[in-house]
Amino acid sequence: MKINYKRLFIASIFLCLALGAVFAEYKFPPPEFESNYSLPVMQRPPARAEILAYLDIFILLAVILLSAWASLKKRSRNIIMLLSLFSLLYFGFYKEGCICPIGAVQDAALALSSPGYYMPFTAVLIFIIPLAASLFAGRAYCGGACPHGALQDLLLIKELKIPRWLDRSLSLFAYIYLGLAVLFAVTGSTFLICKYDPFVPFFRLTGPFSMLVTGGIFLVLSLFIGRPYCRFICPYGALLKPLSLVSRNKVTVTPDKCIVCRLCEDSCPFGAINKPEKPEKRNIKKGALPAILFISGLLAGVILGNYTGAFCSAYNKEVGLAVEIHAYYEEGPGPGGISDEVKVYLDSGESPELLFTRAEALKNKFKKGGSLLGLWIMFVLGLQLLYASRKPKREIYEPDGARCLSCGRCFMDCPVERQEQLKRDGQRNVK
Repeated sequence: MKINYKRLFIASIFLCLALGAVFAEYKFPPPEFESNYSLPVMQRPPARAEILAYLDIFILLAVILLSAWASLKKRSRNIIMLLSLFSLLYFGFYKEGCICPIGAVQDAALALSSPGYYMPFTAVLIFIIPLAASLFAGRAYCGGACPHGALQDLLLIKELKIPRWLDRSLSLFAYIYLGLAVLFAVTGSTFLICKYDPFVPFFRLTGPFSMLVTGGIFLVLSLFIGRPYCRFICPYGALLKPLSLVSRNKVTVTPDKCIVCRLCEDSCPFGAINKPEKPEKRNIKKGALPAILFISGLLAGVILGNYTGAFCSAYNKEVGLAVEIHAYYEEGPGPGGISDEVKVYLDSGESPELLFTRAEALKNKFKKGGSLLGLWIMFVLGLQLLYASRKPKREIYEPDGARCLSCGRCFMDCPVERQEQLKRDGQRNVK
C-alpha cells in the first residue's frame, strides 16, 4: 500500500490537536455553580457584533463561490485544498465551529413550528446560502467551505473502498438523524446536532469527554474512509443531496471526451463515480403490488414512528420531571431520596396537575412528530430504493450528483485533464 507522506504529516498535526483537546478537558474543567446561580439574561447583540456576523456571512459566501469556481471552471484540486484549509482555520478553529449551517437546521425547524421563537436573519442566511448554492453549483459548500469536511478530508491517508450497497445503506442514517434533530427541536427539548457535534470540541479544544472520544473515532476513521461523518451522518448533507441532483451545473471528470480509463473511479474516496452502463431491456410487470407495498411501508413507518415518539418524549426534561413527580406521589421517595430537580419543583409551589398537563401535551406532540418521522424515513427509503434500481444509459464515467463532494480528485487524476492542463501551461509560457 503506497502511503502519501504529505497527508500523513497533516494527519499527525490534527491528531496532536485532538490529543491536546482531550487533556484540555481535564486541565480546564467546567466551573461548578451553587444551587442559587442564575443564568445571565440574553440580550440583543451590539451593532458591532451584527456587523461582524454579516462579515462572516460574506466570507462564507465568498468561499462557496470560490469553491464552485475552482471545481466547475478552474478545475483545480489545489485551490479547493487551500480553501478547505482556510475554512478549517477560520470557520473551525477561529470561529469555533459557530458559523455552521448544519446546526441552523434546528433553528429553522423551531422557527417554522413556533411563532414565538426568533431566528436571527444572519442564522437564516447561514442556513439558506449553501442550499441555494447547491442548486447552481452542486455541493460546493462541502468541497471547500465546510470545516467539518475539511478536517476529515485533510486527514485521509489511504482510502478503503466501501461497497456501493453498504454506502447507500449507511447514508440512510443521515436522514434518520435529521428527522430526530427536527423532532427534538420543534418540541423544545434540545438541539441534538449541536449537543452531539463530534468536531466542535476539537475546534474549541475542550468539551465533554464522551464527545471528544466520539470525535476521535471519526478522526481515526477519516484516515482510511473518505469523510465518514459527511457521507453517513451529516443531517445538512441529507438536505444538500437532493438539491445537488437537480443542480444546474455539475462537476465533470474530464473537460473533453472520456477515454474510459477508470482512473477517476479509483481516485474518488467517496464512491461517487458512476460507471458506464448499457441497461438491458427488462420485463417489468406493472400492477398494484408495488403501490401496495409502498403504502404499507408508509403506514408501518407511521405506526412505528408513533411509538418511537412516545419513547423519545422521556428525554424531554419536563416530561421526565413529570414522571419523577408522579412516582414520588404514588410510591414516595426511593432509596436514594429525591433528585434536586424534584426538590426545586416541590419548593416552587406549582400544582402538579399543571405539570402533568404540559407533559401530556408534549408527549402527544412527540407522538405526532414521531409519526411524521416514521413516514419521512420510509419515504426516503422508498426513494433510495427507486434511485438505486434505475439503470440510465451512460457511456462515460461521471460523478454522481448527490454523493459527489466536489473535492476535485477525479479531474486531478484524469489523463485528459492533465493533457489539457499541459496545453494551457504551454500557451501561457508562449505568451
